[in-house]
Amino acid sequence: MNETWINAIAETIQRKENVLLTGLAGSARTYLINILARKLNRKTLYLVSSEEKAYDLAKDIKAFFPAERILLFLGRDLVFLKDNYSRVEEERILTLRDCLLHPRHNSLIIATPASFLFPLKSVSQMKKETIHLQADQEWPLRSLLEKLVQSGYQRADTITRPGEFAVRGGLLDVFPVGDKNPCRIDFFGDNIESLRRFQIETQRSIGPEDQLTIIPADELWGEQLDATLFDYFPTDGWVFYDEPREFMKQYERTRKRYQAAIREARREEKTVHELTTLTSEQLAEAIRSRPLLYHSFFPGNIPQAQVRILEHVSQQEMEPFFGQLSVLYSRIQEWHKRNYRVYIMARGRTAREQLNKEMVEQHISGVEFIDGSLEKGFVSSTMQVALISEQDIWGKKTTRTTRRRREREERLLVEDLKLGDYVVHENYGVGIFRGVTRVETDGVTREYILLQYAGADKLYLPLDKLDALYRYSLTEDREPRLSKLGGSEWE
Repeated sequence: MNETWINAIAETIQRKENVLLTGLAGSARTYLINILARKLNRKTLYLVSSEEKAYDLAKDIKAFFPAERILLFLGRDLVFLKDNYSRVEEERILTLRDCLLHPRHNSLIIATPASFLFPLKSVSQMKKETIHLQADQEWPLRSLLEKLVQSGYQRADTITRPGEFAVRGGLLDVFPVGDKNPCRIDFFGDNIESLRRFQIETQRSIGPEDQLTIIPADELWGEQLDATLFDYFPTDGWVFYDEPREFMKQYERTRKRYQAAIREARREEKTVHELTTLTSEQLAEAIRSRPLLYHSFFPGNIPQAQVRILEHVSQQEMEPFFGQLSVLYSRIQEWHKRNYRVYIMARGRTAREQLNKEMVEQHISGVEFIDGSLEKGFVSSTMQVALISEQDIWGKKTTRTTRRRREREERLLVEDLKLGDYVVHENYGVGIFRGVTRVETDGVTREYILLQYAGADKLYLPLDKLDALYRYSLTEDREPRLSKLGGSEWE
């Protein structure tokens, strides 16, 4: 690996100077982000132009980076339709909590243009509203309930999701945003007798807690909304700014889409809580407050910027070997002669051990194995790195068409749905339930289910077509990617 080149970039960022690179794509870009994040050992903010690309990066970077340190900070451009807590909101709060409570964590935050649309609760207000509880602490129950409401938590008969609390006599159940399980707080008078985590499905106790931190549930609710993610982001953090022109273009589109949605809501006489939006100039100024690694695949797409290093990265996708191991071994030997660092990424110990055994028999050494999965590897003469995926070696694996069936549950009734629930349409894919609305056509008024899809896409589904919907099963601890109407990803 070209350690001299990598170190020069890292040292430039440490000096708070800017870098401009061109030509990166796919796993080569993901690999470089991982290497720099580890060398700099500080928070990384990756600015990407769309939600789809954010999810793709989060998926790919897991091959190199611990999943628990990858945070998504996405947009809330339909905030005035908020009725209950969504996974987007939870991940946003998780990101802000990570910045506040763990500023030295080497985590990767992936943010989209829409995520900067609205000013956030100030850092001082967020800290002030954060609740710290411990066993044997004196805290009147009524006062704590008022504090939870002020922090954006919603009262429910029985809690079912983060951002809710429920009261039964001297018992307070609260599901702090960002926690895996809710907590039951047992009061005796004004004294907290115990804190116990419990399973939300069975209500069974998991175990006691000595203390509990409850961070505010809504970063867009408060008297002092004048912050951005950069106010929470540590001052020594660095930013990978991917395709800056496209990022700012998408930001302006998001602003206009939000303003159009506000006008439409008012025409429909809906109660609208309109929020102030950041101007493009304010966002650009906030971005420039940190050392930047600008990147664009094409050199002409970078705006004028003062940089210390400007370089084009030579890289290409790894060639497919279709199981021809003799060709693979020949390429590895060629790369070693050029002092390249060679990796093979394979899922599962058996696969890695078998490949390693065969290479030993061919007198090939110096190949590093990574436990992970990538669709395509790469080779770069600039970085002096070759990374080979299992798919590069053996060819594309077939996938079962039943995967999406497992994401579905029984058919739904409208009464089963809450605003913000994820649903699956058998033809259009994953969307968000935004309620039931009436639409007048040719003098006839009909009721439709309103579904939100990626970007500004909406689907008005007649009530008699409800049997095409299924509840989305959250099989992973992350928010699903919304499908795009007219796209080919859901077929």
